[in-house]
Amino acid sequence: LTFLDQPGALFLLVDGLRETNAAAAVSAQRFHTFILPKLSNCHSMPEDFELIEMLNQAIEELDHSLLNSTARYAGCEIAVVLVLGCRVVVCSVGNCRAALCVPPSEASNTRQQWTTRVLTG
Repeated sequence: LTFLDQPGALFLLVDGLRETNAAAAVSAQRFHTFILPKLSNCHSMPEDFELIEMLNQAIEELDHSLLNSTARYAGCEIAVVLVLGCRVVVCSVGNCRAALCVPPSEASNTRQQWTTRVLTG
């Protein structure tokens, strides 16, 4: 997808419910099959709201796919982070959350800790 901002990455955090990881495993294996076609159908760099809509649609399609699988009674929570260049798009369902960790500035001579911020979407 040469028109997308570089670097690009997709991170997926999936946590199973009801003492099983069946739905989490299915989700982790299938999510890319729902989001990558949407990204490849773009003819130019999508706006932020379009990326959010693509992620929401992909999660909804994944949900329908889970209902038709053997993992339909298992359930899972999901957090998705899409990085395109300097843009970060976050989408989550359930209690999974993504956190942005920022190292201390190099100009600082004191020992400082990394700062973290929970990303919601």
